[in-house]
Amino acid sequence: MATTRLREVERTYAAPVSGPLPPLTGLPGVVATRPLTSADLVATYLDTANLDLARHRTSLRRRTGGDDAGWHLKLGIDRERRTELHHPLGDPGESVPPELLDSVRAIVRDHPLVPVARVHTHRLEYDLCDAAGVTLAQVCDDQVHAERLVGPALVQDWREWEVEVAVGGNGLFGAVERQLVTAGGARAEGSSKLLRALG
Repeated sequence: MATTRLREVERTYAAPVSGPLPPLTGLPGVVATRPLTSADLVATYLDTANLDLARHRTSLRRRTGGDDAGWHLKLGIDRERRTELHHPLGDPGESVPPELLDSVRAIVRDHPLVPVARVHTHRLEYDLCDAAGVTLAQVCDDQVHAERLVGPALVQDWREWEVEVAVGGNGLFGAVERQLVTAGGARAEGSSKLLRALG
């Protein structure tokens, strides 16, 4: 089974506890908002007992649900940009795919990887489209329930909005952000559900 690599550029916003997303049509180049089917995602994050991956802005998870279920290894570049390696899901008892483990061997060395957090997300995802139906960006409305599995018990619930630009560019990023902030959103200090789950 092949491992694929992609670059993602996204921003995350703390969102009000309730209320709809603000209108996002009428933004530069956006003529329609196409809602996608909601999804329930369950992600188990793995790391060393000392959280070596997290300390290197890296996360490794096995996620079910949605259209990109599988193993995801995210390598942080900066606050907004990451490289993601994706590997097919496999059987429930499957260990970390060797291709992904090889990519982080220099960080984890011979330390075992163990579950450190479990994150349940109920997601509503919307495509922001141009006149030709091309997706410029995706906006996700996430209700999150997170449990820390290492150290002192910690259970949290929160809502966040996530914006990932496909071909819309930074100008669209800014326009979407103004709408979300007006609706009560605020730029999150980090974009990682894992780091928040770990506290």
